[in-house]
Amino acid sequence: MSSVNVAMKRTSLFFFSYLAAASIICIAAMGRTSAQPFNPIRELTTWYTDRSVIDIEIIGSTSLVRQTHKLEPERTLRFRLERAYIQFFRAQKEPGFELATFGFDMETGLADSLLSAVALSGRFHEDLPGVPHVPQLERMRRSLLISLESDSSMRSLRNLSDSLRQCRGALVGNALWAYERRGRPNCYPPAFPTGSQYVAPFDDELLLQIQCQEQSYSGIGCGLRFPFKGFGVEVRFHRDHLPKWREMIDRAKSFLESKQYR
Repeated sequence: MSSVNVAMKRTSLFFFSYLAAASIICIAAMGRTSAQPFNPIRELTTWYTDRSVIDIEIIGSTSLVRQTHKLEPERTLRFRLERAYIQFFRAQKEPGFELATFGFDMETGLADSLLSAVALSGRFHEDLPGVPHVPQLERMRRSLLISLESDSSMRSLRNLSDSLRQCRGALVGNALWAYERRGRPNCYPPAFPTGSQYVAPFDDELLLQIQCQEQSYSGIGCGLRFPFKGFGVEVRFHRDHLPKWREMIDRAKSFLESKQYR
């Protein structure tokens, strides 16, 4: 065998050995990253478009009022996600007082705050790689907001469901009943006086309430609460998606499940 062939063989062996070693190092590094201990924050300290990954913990409780506050640690949600997804977060030193709102774009899956920063003009505008420019009104139509509160539980959803049985009016389509309060003393006025309310069947036992702002409202004007792992989670969306209210729940659940820390 010529010296040239020997040299080429040695070079090839070195190259493939290098690739194998590099792969092992990368895999080990990925393992260390995914095995990072859970370290939940208690306040937001970075800019709203920060894409660093942080941890959020929501611990169940009976109330956010201290006098009636009791922990329900069996209801605990843990999330690991980009800071940019978190539109609001508030917590106290003691657990069980957590409030959080996540927001994402239904078309791309990106954090809503990133699209907002790109769409803005002036000093708050940001050019972010891989984030499309979407006009503000269109962004509102594509946004989904998810809110969690320590004291919002399955128990509160069941209590609301019992009340809603007395408030069902006529069927209006999309598996929805109108919310009827005339002559029904336990059916309360809507949150939006010029808006609309509906009763939605979640399953054979649970009814949900959907409340929407008036038809002309261009923002994220509809909302409902649905059950998720012992919590009553609120999802808000544009009125255009009201006929697809079940899909809005499914999208919110998929997002939460994808960001859960395990």
